[in-house]
Amino acid sequence: MFDQRRVPHAFLFSGPEGVGKFFTALQFAKMVNTTQDKANSLFINSKFSALQEPYIKLVFPLPRGKGESADDSATEKLSQDIIDSISDEIKIKLVILIIRSR
Repeated sequence: MFDQRRVPHAFLFSGPEGVGKFFTALQFAKMVNTTQDKANSLFINSKFSALQEPYIKLVFPLPRGKGESADDSATEKLSQDIIDSISDEIKIKLVILIIRSR
């Protein structure tokens, strides 16, 4: 796909936890965004590896907050405990990513 420049606009990685969906998606994104300029590619890869914007957008469902309506922001009605839990899960993914990249 990549060599023939026929990369679809979206992929859906599905499967049980721990099989490498996130890691594979990230490695593919790095490959697609690599350029001929080695310094630029190293910069972009470092941003991917650190899960930094604007190169990475993490999209995942959030639990509904108490009394949440369609006009509320995504995290407005979530408790601090839930927000901290989500943040911890993202940090764990980052640590696992760093370990697997070595």
